[in-house]
Amino acid sequence: MPNLPPQPKRSGRARFYHEVQLRGPVPQSLLFSPSAHTGPYPALAGEAAKWAASGSAIPPAEDSVTLLHGFDWLGPLVTAAKAGEDHLAATVGQWFHYYGTYEQTAWHPYLVARRSIALLRHIEDLFVRMDNPGRAAVLDHLARSARHLARRTGYARGRRRNVTIASARTLLSLCLPPERLIGQPGETGLAEALKPLTEGTLPFGWRSHTSLLDTGYTLLTVKESFRGRRLSPPGALDDSLKTIRLLAGALLETTGGLRLPGQSAPSPSLLSALSPSDHSAADRLLTDLGMGRVTAGTVKVLLDGGNHEDEETAIPGALSISADGQPLIVNCGAPSPIAAAFARRLRPWREALLAQAAGSTLSDLPIEGTPSLIRPDPLTLLFDHKGRTARHARRIVLSPDGHDISGDDAIEAPASGTLRFHLAPEARVDREEDSLLIRIGRERWRFSGPSTIEIEESVSAWIDGTIVDSKQIVVPLFPGHPVQWTLGRDR
Repeated sequence: MPNLPPQPKRSGRARFYHEVQLRGPVPQSLLFSPSAHTGPYPALAGEAAKWAASGSAIPPAEDSVTLLHGFDWLGPLVTAAKAGEDHLAATVGQWFHYYGTYEQTAWHPYLVARRSIALLRHIEDLFVRMDNPGRAAVLDHLARSARHLARRTGYARGRRRNVTIASARTLLSLCLPPERLIGQPGETGLAEALKPLTEGTLPFGWRSHTSLLDTGYTLLTVKESFRGRRLSPPGALDDSLKTIRLLAGALLETTGGLRLPGQSAPSPSLLSALSPSDHSAADRLLTDLGMGRVTAGTVKVLLDGGNHEDEETAIPGALSISADGQPLIVNCGAPSPIAAAFARRLRPWREALLAQAAGSTLSDLPIEGTPSLIRPDPLTLLFDHKGRTARHARRIVLSPDGHDISGDDAIEAPASGTLRFHLAPEARVDREEDSLLIRIGRERWRFSGPSTIEIEESVSAWIDGTIVDSKQIVVPLFPGHPVQWTLGRDR
C-alpha cells in the first residue's frame, strides 16, 4: 500500500455545506466532452510511468497545494496509462477518498477550477479505465464543483474576474446538463474576465510562459466546447486568443522554443495548436512582461529586464538570441514543477537552474535593486541594474542587416563578476586565435571579445527533466574595465 497523506479533518459545518448545500442530481453523462488535445505531457510520460510503478505517495506533488489539488499530475498520468503504466483510475480514486468531500484548501475556487478543467480535458481517457461507480463519482464531483464555483464566485458587477475560474465555470456549464444553480454559459462572467486580455493587458503570473500557454490551451478548449454545443462564443474569446498568439509567437521565435530563465520548452504540439505568429504589436506585450526585443532580418534578440513581479523566473539582463529560426544564445531552462514532483531527483536541478548563473548575463555578483530596460531606437537595448553596493550596465546593438550584434557590459562593484553566454545544445564552439567559432547547422558565427574568454560546460533543461549537455562562453568582468564583445556571422 503506498504512503498516503494524512486524511484532513472536516468540521460539521464544512460537511453540511458539501453534503447538503452542494447536493443535487448526479449527471448520467456529459452533454459534450472536449477533445484531449496533446498538451505538454508526452515528455513527462516516462517520469509519470516510473512514479506510477514505484508505489510512491498518491497523488504526486503532495507538498505542493497547487499541483496536488489542481490535478497538474493528471495529464502526465493519462499519457503514462496509454504507455502501459495504468494507475490512473486508482490515483484519482485515492484523491476523491481523501479530499472529495469538502476540505478548505482543496476546495479553494481557483484549485477547483484547475481541477475541473483537467478532469474535463481527460474525461474520456479516465472513463475508459473506470467502472460505473467510478464514473458516477467523477460526474458527481464535477457537478458539485460547478455549484461550488457558482456559489463562491457568482457574478457581481464591477468585480474583477479570474480567467481560470471563469473558464472553468463556462466549461462546466457547457458540458454538464442544464441546472439552475450552475447557470448558463453566458452567465459565468467569461466575457468580463477576458476583457483585459482583449485590451492587451496581461494578468499577473504571465511572465511564466507556462501560465500563458496553459491559459491559451484552456481558452481553446472553451472555444471548442462552444462549437461542440453549436453555441456562439463571446467575441472576447477570439480577441484574447489573438493576444496570446502574439505573445507566444514573439517569445517562441526569439528564444527558439521559449527557453526562458528558470523555465523549459513546452511541447511543439501545444504551440502548434496556438498557432503563434510574430507581429510588431507583440513588442508592447513583451514590454509589459519586463522584456525588450530588437529584430533585423532573421535575427531576433530578447533581453529580460527582470523588472516584473514574478521573481522566480526573473534573471535581470538575461539574453536570448535566435537566427534563421534557430536558437543561438539561450538560457538554461529548468525542470518543470510537475516533473520535479514526479521525480524528486530533479528538485536540486530545478533549484540550481533558477540561479543567476543559469542566465546569459552577469553572475557571481548579487545586486539588490530594481533594474530598468529601455529601447531608445529599434535596434538598441539599454539595461541598467543598480543596487546599493553594485551596478551592472548592458548595451546591446543589432546591425540593420542582422549580421552583427555588439555588446557592452560594465560593473561598478567592490568585487568582480562573470559574464555568461549559454549556447544552444545544437551549437558547437571552437577557439580560433583571438575569437570563438560557433557552428549551428550550416550557419557559422564568430564571438569576439577580450583575451580572457573561456569555454566551459553548461546544460539545457527541458520540461520532463531531461538535462542536455551544452557549452557556455565565460568572460570575467572587473570593476572599471568594461567588456566589449561582438557576435557576428562568419564571412
